[in-house]
Amino acid sequence: MEFLTDKSDLSRTLDLVLNVVPPKTTLPVLSNLLLDVKSDSITVISTDLDTSISTKLSGEVKSAGMITVPARRLGEIVRLLPDKPVRLKLEDETRIQITCGDTQYKIQGIVEEEFPKIPQVQAREELQLPANILQRMIQKTAFAVSKDETRPALNGIFWRMEPRKMEMVATDGYRLARMEQIGEFPIKGKKEFLVSPKALGQMTQIAADSDQPVDIKVDNNYLVFSFEGTVVYSRLLEGPFPRYEQVVPKDNRKDLIVDRTDLMQSCRRVAILSDSLTHQVQVSVRKNAVVLKSNTPDLGEATDHIDANYAEEEMDIGYNATYLSDILKYIDGDNVKVKLDSPIKAGIFEPVEQEKDEHYFCLLMPLRLAE
Repeated sequence: MEFLTDKSDLSRTLDLVLNVVPPKTTLPVLSNLLLDVKSDSITVISTDLDTSISTKLSGEVKSAGMITVPARRLGEIVRLLPDKPVRLKLEDETRIQITCGDTQYKIQGIVEEEFPKIPQVQAREELQLPANILQRMIQKTAFAVSKDETRPALNGIFWRMEPRKMEMVATDGYRLARMEQIGEFPIKGKKEFLVSPKALGQMTQIAADSDQPVDIKVDNNYLVFSFEGTVVYSRLLEGPFPRYEQVVPKDNRKDLIVDRTDLMQSCRRVAILSDSLTHQVQVSVRKNAVVLKSNTPDLGEATDHIDANYAEEEMDIGYNATYLSDILKYIDGDNVKVKLDSPIKAGIFEPVEQEKDEHYFCLLMPLRLAE
């Protein structure tokens, strides 16, 4: 196996596939990339067994072959190479020579037979969706996915597709983000999936800011996304996803409207002295004002005032400052509307003006304030 490629093309390709490589694994070959070199193509593949990615690399093939190479070590090498053509050559069964100008490396790989096979998908349905819509929906919800592996149903994004609307929902039990997109979609009936945020995150990277369609294949156990020569395979997560509609308050009628940036910066300021475990800040809603406070006995206390539009009952609410800042970061527009009912009920955060054909909101559970 031997091929020649540009350093910039190799670097871009590695940026795409490295995110799938697991940081820790008991199976050493999963820390490697598979180089599949044929007479007319160079394919680079990585997998963590749940998410796999396959992408093409442009280059000149001298001889065909297959080998797996240490992913992050190759990435580090390529990052520091000069901007010259890079030659990769298999010297023996597992040793790869990398040459770029006057720089040369020889690294140890693993034979390709040990690398897991790419899933063979029998598509039940195939469809195309605009990349920019998918990207926006993923970015607006993925931050709320739970990282608690003891709650696997919350480790993915719930994706519901219908002919006239799509929605994505993510929650970790403390906050929830829901994005709905209205439109005409080439979907038969209603489809529901629980998808890995890693796979969807790969899609946002591959199709960044493009309005071209993403090809999607639906299988019983996988979703397969294809875009301009790159294919992402995502094993569907096991549910069921919680019936989130039941926890979204229906009677939050006290509207607080506040400058989004002011609230986010105020939250960050007072959070400096919040408790390192709970990150609790007190949000005191007053007539046309919001007062944010933190008070931690061994650290000190902080208070900040900002203007707001509010004419309802005054209340003091406890929130996790990190979660509150995250939500504010993903809401569009200058102002945010917070729908409240009482200090012990979840608050609903949404843009004052929704984008056309969208409905987006986030829910944040309160923390109990000390008496």
